[in-house]
Amino acid sequence: MVHFKKRFGIFLLLMFVVPVSNAQGNVWSGLKRTQYDSAASTLRIPCAVLKGEDGNSLPEFAPAYALNLFLLNGEIDNILFRLADPIQAFDVTPESCLDTLTLASDGSSVTYETMSAEIDSDAMANADRFYTLELQAELGGSAIDFSVVSAESRNYRRPFYNAEIMEGYPPLRPFYADYVYDDLYIDAGYSSLGENLVVYEPGRIVFNCFYSDPDNLLEVVEVVGNNTRYRLKSSVDMADYGKTFSVNCTIFNQDLNRLEDTVPIFTWFIVF
Repeated sequence: MVHFKKRFGIFLLLMFVVPVSNAQGNVWSGLKRTQYDSAASTLRIPCAVLKGEDGNSLPEFAPAYALNLFLLNGEIDNILFRLADPIQAFDVTPESCLDTLTLASDGSSVTYETMSAEIDSDAMANADRFYTLELQAELGGSAIDFSVVSAESRNYRRPFYNAEIMEGYPPLRPFYADYVYDDLYIDAGYSSLGENLVVYEPGRIVFNCFYSDPDNLLEVVEVVGNNTRYRLKSSVDMADYGKTFSVNCTIFNQDLNRLEDTVPIFTWFIVF
């Protein structure tokens, strides 16, 4: 630990005087995951949790950091990244933090790991190629240079909803003008996603279902506990013909910090 403090910790602590949450216009702005900046030859790491080899946090330091690793040597057999400015610290680890920095128990090395890195050109093209990287740096010199322990790429297949979108046509039966729309459809949305979502790669996928009413067709009837109940506004008439409201469900991949899709599980079309 003493070696770590001298070679790595003190260097970081001198640099990390401003939390990311307070920084303006930082180089990681807008990044959802680690990305290789081709123009700057730099691996931009928006968040990496710092922990010991035992998996525990290190109380002497911030829980997580945003880093930059400059590509010092691009030769295929001797790729090296050097820790470079700017570097910033988090006061609290964000839920969106995907990567890790692990300090060896004897303080002699530190290992960086990610399963979600991408290249900026792929990101701009909305491509689904991601990289799993393990980089390691010895902590004995004046600079911190990471060599590649392992690097693998994969073509990620997005999950998709494999079911029909249910439709209704208020105020036609059974959705008469006084019909109440409530958590019945929200719960059915979660259930349908659980039954019909096709996932190709294991990971942390979360759903969120809610009423979407972009044309302001609904009004709140009452709120019972957490159940908000709606009905059509009495002002809805022929001028609203063809407008819609729906129960939308978002599909979010926490391992990539990415919204994969928003599915209108139930959609109602105004007809007369």
